[in-house]
Amino acid sequence: MTDASQYIVNQWLRDFTVEVLMPDDSTAGTGVAVSPDGKIVTCAHVVRAALGVEPHDAGDQTVALYFPQARRDADKQRKARVAGCFREHDDDVVVLQIVDGLMPLAPEQIAVIGRCEGSDGHEFSTYGYRFADKVPEPLYGDGKVMSVLDVPRGRQRHSGRVQLKTSDVNAGMSGAAVLDNQRNLVVGIISSKYFTESPPDRDLAFAVNARVLSLDGLNIPLWREETYPRKAGQTPKLTDEQEQQVKSA
Repeated sequence: MTDASQYIVNQWLRDFTVEVLMPDDSTAGTGVAVSPDGKIVTCAHVVRAALGVEPHDAGDQTVALYFPQARRDADKQRKARVAGCFREHDDDVVVLQIVDGLMPLAPEQIAVIGRCEGSDGHEFSTYGYRFADKVPEPLYGDGKVMSVLDVPRGRQRHSGRVQLKTSDVNAGMSGAAVLDNQRNLVVGIISSKYFTESPPDRDLAFAVNARVLSLDGLNIPLWREETYPRKAGQTPKLTDEQEQQVKSA
């Protein structure tokens, strides 16, 4: 039982969200930390943009990552190589492995992943490097998970894409987490947005079903239960002076 100074919180998106950089240090996209041993998930097209080659042809080339939540400045930037991708399938996702040091995040800052099946109609939250006024800035977004779609003819995918209803996804957010607010699980990786001002497609975006991360070639473990337990967060305790200011306001 929690006392009045605590509240119940979901996974904190800022804990495990990282910036994927281009060679000139501009933003290529967003990534999600998924294991304490240095694995990061992002979109295949983000890595393709950063390296100029297909992920399966990247070899020893490295992608620069930026960890804004790392406490020491020396830990904020890391380099990573492609550690897993799908050669014969079109699922737009890649696993990167840090190669120049340890993961600069604590174990409790790693995303907990679950399959998207079971999230239909649920509200979601996301956080990524959205271009606002042409400058990439880490911003929150939200929306609704519609459903996992069928794989269209002519595509080789392990899973159909996840249809999202949101107006908050924009360039730079590819690779950002889709956090199911009800299940408290990252159930997708944002991959694309349908850019139009015409309804109903102006709020249409897509994500990769997080279930494919567990398949051979990527091998990221999934949470096996339907939901991930929420935890109690500590509310800030006010000083006497601050409490008086609140009462006066």
